[in-house]
Amino acid sequence: LQEGEVYRMTAEAMQERFGLATSLVLRDAGGEAIAFGTRGESDQEIVFRAAATGTYFLDVGGDGRSTGAYL
Repeated sequence: LQEGEVYRMTAEAMQERFGLATSLVLRDAGGEAIAFGTRGESDQEIVFRAAATGTYFLDVGGDGRSTGAYL
């Protein structure tokens, strides 16, 4: 990511009626969590302004209760 730029990252459960849940965590190059998704249980969103140019990782997951389609 580039310093000063704002990024919007989302994870959406495509089959919300089945109780799918998502998690979204932004991590720095060392793997440290620096931002967490917020919105609801089935959909997550992070809006992040990069403080420094560098490598970041987006960790997308579920709660392990079910599988299904995610976008």
